This record gives sequence, structure tokens and C-alpha cells, in this order.
Amino acid sequence: MFAPGTYRIAADLLRIWGDDGKVIATRAWGDRLTVTGGDASGIDVFIGQPGRVKKPAQTALVPIDVARAPKILRIDFVDVQQGDAAVLETPGGTTLVVDGGQNVQFSRYMAARYPRTTLERPQRIDCMVVTHGDADHFAGLTEIHKTESAASKRVFIAPDRIFHNGLVKRTESPELGRRDGGVLTELHDDLRPLPNHLMNAGFRKWRDAVKVWSARSSSFQMRRLQRGDDAQFAFLATEGVTVQVLGPMTVPAGAGVGLPWLGSVGESINGHSVVLLVRFGNVRFLLAGDLNTAAEKAFVTDHDAGAIDLQAEVLKVPHHGSADYLPEFLQRVAPGVSVVSSGDEGASDHIHPRATLVGALGRYARPELPRPVIFITELAAFFRFVSATGRFEREAYGIVRCRTDGKRLLVYTESGEKGENEAYAFTVAADGTMKESRVTIVR
Repeated sequence: MFAPGTYRIAADLLRIWGDDGKVIATRAWGDRLTVTGGDASGIDVFIGQPGRVKKPAQTALVPIDVARAPKILRIDFVDVQQGDAAVLETPGGTTLVVDGGQNVQFSRYMAARYPRTTLERPQRIDCMVVTHGDADHFAGLTEIHKTESAASKRVFIAPDRIFHNGLVKRTESPELGRRDGGVLTELHDDLRPLPNHLMNAGFRKWRDAVKVWSARSSSFQMRRLQRGDDAQFAFLATEGVTVQVLGPMTVPAGAGVGLPWLGSVGESINGHSVVLLVRFGNVRFLLAGDLNTAAEKAFVTDHDAGAIDLQAEVLKVPHHGSADYLPEFLQRVAPGVSVVSSGDEGASDHIHPRATLVGALGRYARPELPRPVIFITELAAFFRFVSATGRFEREAYGIVRCRTDGKRLLVYTESGEKGENEAYAFTVAADGTMKESRVTIVR
């Protein structure tokens, strides 16, 4: 039925079975699958280990080199406990990383996703975006660099571009640099030349990692972003992916620009997050960093004036589901699918997501959908109790996976059981209207 070779999966979810009669993995729409042989009862595949697919329909797999092979944009939102981390991959394999959490969780995800990297053969990252300079968004990227000298779970990467919001935290006051009245005027592009006294310990480690990575790419660039810098993502245009940079919003300051002071260091650095609206065909993803009420008011004003359009089918919810949100902002976005990236952090836990925020996401979701979907990354993670140690071990990463061909959207998570998923599918019309559709599973 299927000759040996490489195929794209055309069903939503496809179960892969082991010799013991149990599911060993699930692959999804648009993923590559290597077929090694087969017979009337199924096909043999290789996914790092041998597996078998039971009698798939001829339409479930499409040779990778034919025009009708599905061209799928993939976004994974990864549970990093308290923090944000996401990986976007275009149909052609261009890769964007947006944030990386604070701990080792994201580096472990990257090591599993990109195995067998070496110093001589690092994984190319076409673009890395740090939405803002809080540790729970970028310190985990430094952890990736630290794995290079580890004995296991190592991953070597080579970013071509690193974008950020221009604010650097210092150890001493003023923590965000110079301020002219109500405007932060000390904005930076390339952090590599900055001396130690202009950055705190976390930023110094980040700068040192960037120095190592930048030597691996002859075209490396590092710069800050502001609203309107859409051209910085022009490298995606050939694949039909567009990115609008909606934030941060700068104001004139002397001979240059600055960022408005929003009342405190925390409010200012969060409110000036890099905000991206990613579009592929009819499907839009709003990646909203740690936006807060002070910033969201300006976004809503500009939306109502026609300067920007906030509506998106998928919303990466701002600030881990914090109580510092504006209902009108959620109403303008009107997401069909919301993803909250949150987790427990012991004594520093912030009670994310807040109950009122989760309720507001349901209330202001896409009105045409009878069942809007809200995913929370920490609830998508699964653990098992190991009696010998008295500890819990992670059985499955908390990953919310989105797949789209520009007209249809699949969102799913995995569980501790290899053959179980929570999955939802939607069709998206040219005007953004969403309609729930059936999820196809090849068992």
C-alpha cells in the first residue's frame, strides 16, 4: 500500500503501535513519517524506534515530495512552570523560538526535539524572540547554552536573529536605565558590547550565551523591536507567513524614541513586551507576552481607531493569566482558542491563572463558537508517583500543540497514556469566522 519512503501525515492524529500491542507514540497532521515496509495488516515505520501503523487509509499519508502533501504551520506552547516558551515551525522548516522560561524545562524539550546536535552541527534557529527581560521569559534560554557542557540532554543551537524589547535590567538604580520625565530613554539593540555594570546577573549570563551563539552564524543580528517593525520578519514571506509587530509602542524622546514609564519597573517591562500577530492563511495567533492593563488600554484604543486589528483565532494569554488584565482587550481579540502558560513555583507562586481571568476568557471568546477552548500548560503536563523514591516524575510534557494549513486549525495535548489526547479542530473562513469540525484519528 505504501512504498518505503518519507511521508506527511494527512490525518489529524495517527497512533503508532509497538510489538507489545500498546501505543508507543502519536504523530499529528503535517508531521514527517518514515515508512520502512509493511503488509496487508499495516505498515512499518521508524520514529527513532521501530513501530507499526494499523491499516491506514490511503489518504492518511501523502508522499512528502508531491504537491498535495499538507503544508502545516506548527506552534508548540511548552509548559515551563512559571514562564513562557513557544516554538513555531513553518511548512518549510523555518524555526522561531519565542521566550524560554526560567528553568531547565525548555532546554530539555529542545534536546528531545532536536537530538544528535553537536558543536559542529548545531540546530539552526532562524529567529529567537525575547518578549521582555523578566527571568521567567529568557533565563531558560541561557540554560540551553549551559547544556553544551553537560553529560546528557545536551542541545547545540545557532540563532540567526535575536529580537527583544530594548530594555535591560540593571543591578543598581535606575533599574531600567535613564528616564526623561515619563519616558524610558535607554534602549539597547545589540547587548554583546554592554559592560557588566549596565546589566544584572541574569542579563550578564544571557549576554555571554549570545556571544557564543553569534559566532556560529555569519549573518547573526540582534536588535530591539517596536511596533511597525514587520519587515524584520520578511524572511517568512515566501512561505505565506506574515508577522505584525504590535508592541512595544515607542514615543518620541529627544532625537530618538523611548518607552513610556508605566508606574513601576515591573509594569513597564511587562507592558512593553514584544507582541506579535502571526498569520498563516486565515488563521491568526496573537502572542501577547506579559501585557498588562496599562498597555492593553492603548492597544484597545488603537484597535477601535482602526490602527491595528487585535482579533485572533488563537491567543497566547498575557502574563500567565494574571489578574492584571483588561476585559475589553480580550473582547477585541475574541479568541476561539486561548493558551495560558503557567505553573507552580513554590514560594514565588503568583496564583496563575486567576479564576476571574479564566472566566473572562470564556465570556469574551469567539461568539460563534458554542465551545471555545481554554488550555493551561501546567494542566497539560502529567506526572507519575514513583514509590521507590517517594517522588513524582514527569510522564508527559505539558505541551499545547497547534497545527494549521491556513484554513483549518487543530489544537491538541498529550497525556500520560500514549494513546490518549485532548484534541479539537476548527475551520476558519476568510473573514475569521470559526466553526468546530471533526477530529480524525487513525488508530
